[in-house]
Amino acid sequence: MSLRVIVPASLIAALAMALAPALVSAAPRHNNGLTINTMPNPILSGEGVLIYGQLKGPHAGGEKIVLHQRINPALAFTVAQSTTTNATGFYEFVRGEGVVLTNRSWFASAPGPGDVHSRTVHEHVAAALSLQASSESAETNHPLTFTGQLAPAGGHAGEPVRLQERSDEIAAGWRAIARGVVEPGSDYSITHDFRRPGGFELQTVFGGDARNTRAQSDPLTVVISQTEHPEFTINTSAPTIDVGSPVTISGVLDQPGSSTIPLPAKRVSLWGHEVGGPYAPIASTTTAADGSYSFIEMPSHNEVYQVRSSATAGVTAQLFEGVADAVTISPQLDHFDGRVNGDVHGYGLAG
Repeated sequence: MSLRVIVPASLIAALAMALAPALVSAAPRHNNGLTINTMPNPILSGEGVLIYGQLKGPHAGGEKIVLHQRINPALAFTVAQSTTTNATGFYEFVRGEGVVLTNRSWFASAPGPGDVHSRTVHEHVAAALSLQASSESAETNHPLTFTGQLAPAGGHAGEPVRLQERSDEIAAGWRAIARGVVEPGSDYSITHDFRRPGGFELQTVFGGDARNTRAQSDPLTVVISQTEHPEFTINTSAPTIDVGSPVTISGVLDQPGSSTIPLPAKRVSLWGHEVGGPYAPIASTTTAADGSYSFIEMPSHNEVYQVRSSATAGVTAQLFEGVADAVTISPQLDHFDGRVNGDVHGYGLAG
């Protein structure tokens, strides 16, 4: 998802007319007579950038300032824009949204007496990476396909994109589980099957290259269920619930070896545990005439459920119920755009 920068209207009004690109013969050297700064840096591909500085000296007002840029992997600088300093020697350039897509370098020059140059600044531009799953749920050993696009389009074909799983077992917090490559159209596809049930928080990562720096997608959660036992099923009314909300665990008990002949009036028990803990009995009920049963639960943490029948020594597959914590909001501003980030703790079920 692309972040955006909002540049004040007073700065946008100072945007100068763009000049036709031309190769710059002067090397990007500098002296103390002209400063340059960029804001923000780094950025996400397509965000706006403000470039500003000051020409020093007794006659700094009303002087022409030229902005030069080199876009990776080009070797030469070109003229990007020009403007005029104000009465105190300050200048500014606004590169609007959708203009700065890749890594680049800038310096400014004042082509008057002394041919003053600023230092060179390097703008680091992260690629934007999207991620979707072919389904939010699947069974063990049944593959899911993860797709997305890398922006900006073009220039990244053949570059690797890695699918990562959140893990508390390693310091980095994420571990790679599969790999794909960027196609010529800037899209990618990764197929992966999960061998254990559970709720998995996933992201994809592009490592960066000369054109763009590292990018990672927004995370998503998929729910992987143990392959169902057809003669003793278990289901949930909602794979993920908010803490404090009820959920119905239900299924059907059939005769051993059959998925069509029900076993009515049989005692079945719901067992469960928080992820990582041991099973414990929770409740019991009796199957209806059609072999069906149901339990209403209100778990406060991610929970693993299983239903057992002493009459047939049957047991269902494991069902993973995800419980999301209450939303907390922290007033963190991203690139001056006033956007407030909301963090949801906990992640969904796998069942």
